[in-house]
Amino acid sequence: MRIPDDTLEQIRERARIDEIVARYTRLVPASRGEAKGCCPLPDHDERTPSFYVNPGTGVFHCFGCDRGGDVITFLELVEQLTFREAVEQLAEQVGAAILTDREQAHRSSTEGTPKLLRAALEIAAEVYATAITDDPAAASAREYLTERGFTDAHIRQWGIGFAPRGRTTVLGAHLATRGLPANAGHDAGLIRRGRAGQPYDTFAGRLIWPLRDPQGRIVGLAGRSLDDPGHNPDRYRKYVNSDDSALFRKSDTLFGLAAARPAIVRQRRVIVVEGYTDVMAVAAAGHPEVVGVCGTAFTATHARLLSRLLGSDGEIVVMFDADDAGQTAAWKIAVACHQFATVTLAVPGKSGSDPCQLRADHGDQAVRDAVNARQPLIRQILGRLLADADTPEKAAVAARRATAMLGELTDDVLILRYRRWLAGELGIPEGQLQVPAPPSPPPSLKVTPIERLDCIRDLAAQLVDDPTLWSRLQLPEVLELADLLPDRYCAVVERAAVAPPEIPDRWAWLLSTAPDEAARAAVTALRAGAPLQREPMRAVSECARAYGPARLAAVRADTADPDSVGRFAQLAAGLSRVMK
Repeated sequence: MRIPDDTLEQIRERARIDEIVARYTRLVPASRGEAKGCCPLPDHDERTPSFYVNPGTGVFHCFGCDRGGDVITFLELVEQLTFREAVEQLAEQVGAAILTDREQAHRSSTEGTPKLLRAALEIAAEVYATAITDDPAAASAREYLTERGFTDAHIRQWGIGFAPRGRTTVLGAHLATRGLPANAGHDAGLIRRGRAGQPYDTFAGRLIWPLRDPQGRIVGLAGRSLDDPGHNPDRYRKYVNSDDSALFRKSDTLFGLAAARPAIVRQRRVIVVEGYTDVMAVAAAGHPEVVGVCGTAFTATHARLLSRLLGSDGEIVVMFDADDAGQTAAWKIAVACHQFATVTLAVPGKSGSDPCQLRADHGDQAVRDAVNARQPLIRQILGRLLADADTPEKAAVAARRATAMLGELTDDVLILRYRRWLAGELGIPEGQLQVPAPPSPPPSLKVTPIERLDCIRDLAAQLVDDPTLWSRLQLPEVLELADLLPDRYCAVVERAAVAPPEIPDRWAWLLSTAPDEAARAAVTALRAGAPLQREPMRAVSECARAYGPARLAAVRADTADPDSVGRFAQLAAGLSRVMK
């Protein structure tokens, strides 16, 4: 359902944009009460700050990647959230309610509010963490962890629990005692109903790991079965995770990221493993910079999460199971991340082994040795293809497969160097290896140098603030707005001229009604990093000098218009007059 405008305005007022942005990049004071820093948005790496924040107007704009907006837009972009997810996250931070009474009742009867879901999950995690030490039925859970070299300290560190079994729900009574509504457990996916309508706990009899978002807030649970898979193979499920909800999406979650975050940022390195116990094992061995994909394929969202922490020159150490499936999954990480990180491969022992088993069998030092022995992943994976190429036929097959894999990469230097390496390994001329060209990325709209000029932005901003200003200026009749301002800024000024007269904030109206991201970026480019205001005719004169030559060239180039010659002469005369 639509979030009321007054609620959105309340959130924008309470959530200071400079405080939110400062969590993602270092801001330093700029002129006129603004702040600037290096852009923290995905897919933009820069060393010279071009990202401006204006606390007074509540907007940001990056003049490097040409994106901008308000605090909600910023959170959407930097965390890759939907609009509603960004609003809900900000609302929780500033203590604002975003649902009407009618919406609250509807949401509570269906899926529950994020706050209610999180409360239920926190209580469940507490109950299960107590049960693993106090419940005699948890002996098998403790034994499972002990056999893998984990102690009570590790159990407490990771908040591991055990979900007791019962004829009916055990958790429901705890939720009721803590004051949660009767449907809270069902909405959070913690309690279900059997065929006869009897409630039961989703994770009953399972070893439990709390799942947390990058900020450390609980978003779901993961449960591992302790039963014999041969006892009831048709119903056996090794792992059960929380259902996707307003808080949790399995494909977007990296286990252990909140705990690993400081070490990842400090070392500019992350170790990626597959399972929950793999994360625990690598961390226990002295590498806290470890996260786990935990039962799902590595996704684009995972790559974005890591790129924001690593920057453009970090390292991703992939430590998947040493089998064919693990190596195939490792290659997908290289494809997703090679543009912003060096991707290496650490092999945890012989085929079929994993980091947890390696540590259990050989101790912490064996895990550290495996990490220290890491090699470039791309070369290792391609090398496996060539290992059996001992006949011309096998070499031809290996060459086709290897070049197809290189075709999945987009970094020209890597493709060139590995093609050369492959040719050397196969003993053939490099030209025989035809690596398919990667698909061209979609064109990105960049701010042009002329649009960055203070005089251009100043004149456009003044015309937005005062839509009658253009008619009051003493300008030659030949001059049009497009002769002094780039098209994108002209569109902003023209939209401002038709804004409803009763609106209290024309800039906010321009942002909220922008038809697309490019239009919104044009607004924020004028609002954030705003230049010192000039006397209007001085601004016109400077714009004529800066933009006039490009405008004259465009008119001269329009050979399809028979009047272009006359128009060129008139425009040149008009621009000359206002330059004086």
